[in-house]
Amino acid sequence: MNFSKLFNNQSTTNQVIRNIVIIGIFFSAGSVLANYYGVHFNLSNSFKEKVFIVKKQFDPNKINRFDLISTYPPIENNYVPKGEKIIKQVVCVPGQSFVTRGADYYCDGHRVAIAQNKDSKGKEIARFNFTGVVPKDNFFIVGDNPKSYDSRYFGFVERKNITGVALWRF
Repeated sequence: MNFSKLFNNQSTTNQVIRNIVIIGIFFSAGSVLANYYGVHFNLSNSFKEKVFIVKKQFDPNKINRFDLISTYPPIENNYVPKGEKIIKQVVCVPGQSFVTRGADYYCDGHRVAIAQNKDSKGKEIARFNFTGVVPKDNFFIVGDNPKSYDSRYFGFVERKNITGVALWRF
C-alpha cells in the first residue's frame, strides 16, 4: 500500500507509521506482561480495597505468612460462584501450630480469626475445626472483614490451588 497517496505529505506518512509501531509495541508489551501479572477485582467486603495487582508467575514454595494470595476455594459453596477466585491473606503456614477453640483460631498462640455462627443472611454456617500442625502445602487464609468467607469456614487451601500473589492493592 502506498501511504503517500493516502496522506498529503511525507511528514504525515511518517507520523502514521510511527504511531502504528508504537501501538504494536504497546500491545506486544501488554501481552508479555499479561503472562506475568493480572488484575484481581474483589467485589466482596473481604477487603476495603477492590483492585489487586497479582503476580501470576511466582515461586509456590515462597508463599509467606501475611502474603495476599489469589486462589480457588477448596470446596463448592453458596458464597463464591464456581470457578471464581478469591483473594485473602495468609495467616498460618505449613509447620505452624494451629488451634481452634470455639469460634477462635490461633496460629502459634496468636489469635488470627474469629468465626461467625451465621452468615450475612442469618443462615447458620459450619465452621472449620482443626488442632495440630498446619499440614505441608496448606495455608489458613482470612479476609479483613469479620464476615469474610474464608478458611474459618472452608478450611485450609492447598498450594496447588493458589493462582497468584498480590503485589499491590488499591
